[in-house]
Amino acid sequence: MAAKTINYTMEVHGFTGHLVQPERWKDTAVIVLMGGEKSLLPGERVAQRFAEYRHLAMAVPLFGAAGLPDGPDRVPLDYIEKAVETLKTFKGVKHVATYGMSMGSLFAMEAALRIPGIDQCISVSGSHVIFEGAGDKHSNTGHSVMTFRGEELPFVPLDLSKKMWEAFRESYEDADRVEQAAVAIEDFPGELLILASDSDESWPAEQSARYLEKRLKKRAAPASYKIVVYKNASHILGMMPDPDTHKWLFRFSRVIYTSLRKHPKESLKALEQSQEEILTFLNHGKKVELHSPES
Repeated sequence: MAAKTINYTMEVHGFTGHLVQPERWKDTAVIVLMGGEKSLLPGERVAQRFAEYRHLAMAVPLFGAAGLPDGPDRVPLDYIEKAVETLKTFKGVKHVATYGMSMGSLFAMEAALRIPGIDQCISVSGSHVIFEGAGDKHSNTGHSVMTFRGEELPFVPLDLSKKMWEAFRESYEDADRVEQAAVAIEDFPGELLILASDSDESWPAEQSARYLEKRLKKRAAPASYKIVVYKNASHILGMMPDPDTHKWLFRFSRVIYTSLRKHPKESLKALEQSQEEILTFLNHGKKVELHSPES
């Protein structure tokens, strides 16, 4: 039996979300945080991938839906709390994990730190600092990309007139602002998985992973976290729609992401391995290999 989708709205439920519900599910549910409601890769498609492996998965858009900001600027972290509460009501759900890819990684980590009831957190191709929000035509807003309880969280400014990778590299050089805006992930009491590439085309994801690793080594128990950096891989890591089903996405990605084009074997191998890392992590360390949905 195929998974079914249940939609939640800000007006009725207090948050916008798309729950993909398999016929049977494991004890860990996942909140998927990707980007906008109408992004090229909507979170709902990633949630469908989790559902293939029997995880309840709730895709929560960060912007571009009714009741949310139009773009990535002052996005309220609070409403993720409603998604956690909703997932906890399903019979058999004992744990809730946040999953964030790219910009969503920041929301996944900050939600894990600030919202009760989250036991696991997965950051894929992410950043280590909260950054400035973006307005129309990639303009700077002068505000944080994220708020919590009505307050803007500290952020590093970005020069969005420059290419994305260069803009973030320069923003990371401001040590004082980075220290203020860095995600204090070492304070998360649950389990953490961080995945990155040393050839990320979008921003210096390996630098972010290593920064967070240093913080974790100082205070967190070694068994509570795992960090994997893939060589010659792309920004495209983690749970992606099955390429046999969504071949157009992979063709399009090769045009945009140079590492995926220059190092296709390494990138696709890392993509496969990263999915297995994530599924094994959610399965409490019991090895999971990629397979057909019903096998």
